[in-house]
Amino acid sequence: MARISRKQLKEDRFRKEVGHSVKYVASHRNQFIVWIAIVIVLLVAGLGYRQHEQSQSTAARHRLHEAINMFHGRVDTEERVGELTFPTSITKYNETSEALESITADFAGRGEAHAARYYLALLDIGREEHAAARTRLESLVADAPEGEVGALARLALADLYAREEQDDKARAHYRHLIAQPTRLVPKERSQLAFGRYLAERSPQEAAEVLNELTSQPGPWAVAAGTALRGIDGS
Repeated sequence: MARISRKQLKEDRFRKEVGHSVKYVASHRNQFIVWIAIVIVLLVAGLGYRQHEQSQSTAARHRLHEAINMFHGRVDTEERVGELTFPTSITKYNETSEALESITADFAGRGEAHAARYYLALLDIGREEHAAARTRLESLVADAPEGEVGALARLALADLYAREEQDDKARAHYRHLIAQPTRLVPKERSQLAFGRYLAERSPQEAAEVLNELTSQPGPWAVAAGTALRGIDGS
């Protein structure tokens, strides 16, 4: 059997970790959109401004919801009832990126625009345009350092730094997320990602992080247990 190179293992781990993040965001996308709406409503003050803001908020949320559905759409030559499909991957990418870019242009500075920038970075990662994704994520973390979108961007950025073997930066972002959890990026999610990252670099440290998760009931403990079994000697 041919030996798998360290680079191949690293790429595989990166793809899996990004896949975990995309699936996690997909399962929480409605919560994500609702959260953005709540934050915007809380920031609104004044009746006249509120009416304008509510109109803008409704339009922005609607377009973001459509764009996110496009991001999670299927590539299939046959139409499926209740599912958004695209004939080719290129068509999906072009239409989705156009929808997201229009949100960033029309609603600059709003939570929906930050969310659109995050999904644009995920599109870049999906096309293995990692430099472009890193630039987007670094900018987004700087512009929205706290809150849900910033946390999601920071997690994706940590994974990119891990892939590029920028250990200090990766560790700093994982630890920031663990210390400052959010609803969409809870402490357990960050601990699991950090533990998986450490597995190939510092098995003992990884075991310490993952063992803490196994003591908690629920799916995080199961995932941590699976990761622990993959560490040599554990």
